[in-house]
Amino acid sequence: MIIGNFVCGMVHLIVKRNTLIALSNYNINQEFNRKSEKLDIILLISTIQTLIFFILMPPLFLIISIYNPCIPPLEGLIYLEECKKWPNEVSGIGLLPRTLIGISSVYTYRFCSIIAIVILCTTLYHPIRVQLLVLEDVEKCYTRGQKGAGLLKYRVAQIAATLHNDAFETPGIQILLGGIIFFQIFDLYGLFQFWRTLPTPVSLVLVFIALVYMFLILVVCRFVAKPYCKSDQFLSTASQQRNRWIRRLMQSCCPIKLT
Repeated sequence: MIIGNFVCGMVHLIVKRNTLIALSNYNINQEFNRKSEKLDIILLISTIQTLIFFILMPPLFLIISIYNPCIPPLEGLIYLEECKKWPNEVSGIGLLPRTLIGISSVYTYRFCSIIAIVILCTTLYHPIRVQLLVLEDVEKCYTRGQKGAGLLKYRVAQIAATLHNDAFETPGIQILLGGIIFFQIFDLYGLFQFWRTLPTPVSLVLVFIALVYMFLILVVCRFVAKPYCKSDQFLSTASQQRNRWIRRLMQSCCPIKLT
């Protein structure tokens, strides 16, 4: 199931590669000469979580594998015949197979984690962040009385939002949200089902992973909805202009959102 979700996601990215390239070029151009004075809290927390995960994962997985290679989420349940008797006492597994299972598990989860983090940052978080920056520019243009420049920027932001929606069209958004929810369920199932058998370090790792996915669900998904709220507020204000052409144009515009 995990591998299937990962493969489906990679296939979808390959199919939508041209759209993602155009969207990335637009985002890079928007931020090229822009100086940000705000601390990006979401990116900072994500970086800290990623560093902690990558620093702790290799030695911890290796120690756990030497202790018992059949403990989830290690790959001993897949490769070793003796692990089918787990959680009963498993003996007869040598040091070399235990070490190889640990190394294989480390590289497998590290590779999948790197790909998932890069995909989330480049295809979900960064486009939303750029949309919020462009909407701030639109509001500044209207505050200064530059309504034409503000309308032009908003139309360009709408085109970028269309590219973003095209990149996440079915089954893209289903694969993303389904993968996050599935990994969260898988992690919580292993934690609650085997909490009496798992050693304390393994339980702590599963708790940390559960907190990471909870952060993705509660914080990042809430962050994705910000452009809609901000653009809807702007459109309701701009549609009250005295100029009837601007008023009709803004009434015909749709809020920016990821559908």
